[in-house]
Amino acid sequence: MRLPLYFIFLPTSALVAAALQVNEAGMAKAWVWTTHEHDRTGSDHSQQELEQAFWADFQANLIYDDETEAQKSFRNFCVQLGFSGCWTVVQTGWGGPAEDLIESGCKAMDFLRSHSSVDPGVA
Repeated sequence: MRLPLYFIFLPTSALVAAALQVNEAGMAKAWVWTTHEHDRTGSDHSQQELEQAFWADFQANLIYDDETEAQKSFRNFCVQLGFSGCWTVVQTGWGGPAEDLIESGCKAMDFLRSHSSVDPGVA
C-alpha cells in the first residue's frame, strides 16, 4: 500500500518578523511537500532528507543579486537562527475538506452559545 505523507513547513515568528522588516514576506510563507510511505519499505523520503533539502533551498534563495545591507543582514540572521529557529515541520497523512470543518465549526458555535459562560469567538 502506498500512502501520501505531507510535510508542512511553517515559518517561526522570528523568521516572519525578520522577513517583514526587510520586505521579504514571501520568504516566510508556509510550504507543503508530499512524499509517500509504503507499507513494506518505508517512506520515499525521510523528514530529515526533506528538511535538509528545504534548508539548502531556502539559504540559496537568501542570496540576492545586488543585495542590500538589509537583505544581507536578513540572510545572516536566518543562518544564525538555523533551520529549527526559522522553521517548524509538521507531518500529516491526510487532510479533510474545508466544508466539513466549516460545518463542524458552525455546530460547535451553536453549542457554545447555549453555554453562556463560553464565548465562541475566534481566539
